[in-house]
Amino acid sequence: MQCRALCLLTHCYQPCRFMMCCRALIPMHADLRLAGTLPPLDAPHHMRATEWATYREGVVLSSVPGEGSLLNVGLDKDAYITQALRTNVRVTLQMGPQPTQMVLQQAGLGSGQQVLFGQLAKPSSPRETEGTYWGYTTRLATSLSQVFQDCPFEGTYDLTVGTSERGMVVPGPEYLQFPPFQHLLIGFGGPHGLEECVQQDPALQAMHQSPQPDKLFNLYCNTCPEQGSRTIRTEEAVLISLSYFQSAITRHTAVSNLKAAV
Repeated sequence: MQCRALCLLTHCYQPCRFMMCCRALIPMHADLRLAGTLPPLDAPHHMRATEWATYREGVVLSSVPGEGSLLNVGLDKDAYITQALRTNVRVTLQMGPQPTQMVLQQAGLGSGQQVLFGQLAKPSSPRETEGTYWGYTTRLATSLSQVFQDCPFEGTYDLTVGTSERGMVVPGPEYLQFPPFQHLLIGFGGPHGLEECVQQDPALQAMHQSPQPDKLFNLYCNTCPEQGSRTIRTEEAVLISLSYFQSAITRHTAVSNLKAAV
């Protein structure tokens, strides 16, 4: 359970802008004492104070029903929206092509201060309207079977790919072919691979007699043949495999419509 909690914390921590994590979203925790060693993502939604963009992430600082909310958006002024949201929540705002400044009139939020006017937007809006990568979300599944069963998309994943040193070896990424898809799932195992994940899953054991992971996925690939070392750490396997699959993914799927889960 501690390993799952640590994984969830780090994968929720990394996609946030650093100052947002420290000040509002994620308090100090023993599991994050080495979080400074995590590689910075510097993703497009991690904007600097000197940058202006149509969309920006913010954290709700204060909220009053009927008056709206104030948000920290990483600028010298807070942003104001008309909706009253729960505090300490991370949201996406549409700020417009140019800053729109206003003097706050709402007494409950601190009337008289200069703020930036924003509008609440869906997290997918930057990608859908501008093609801008806007980070990722984390879903905690307690078993491999739940990864499939709790698919957040309507229907299920229409292409599933497992990664393993015992998987199919392709001469190079340029030879790998993916069929067209809308929702892609890429599976990574622990130190003993997806095979152990299958063996430790009672639901899969009940559904299949002697289930094998290569039968659970549409494709079962070895993305690092002749690896040399006995094992590859999962965080290393993710980077290796995503690079390996990149050309096959984009070959059939427009980037603006890509919805992939890892």
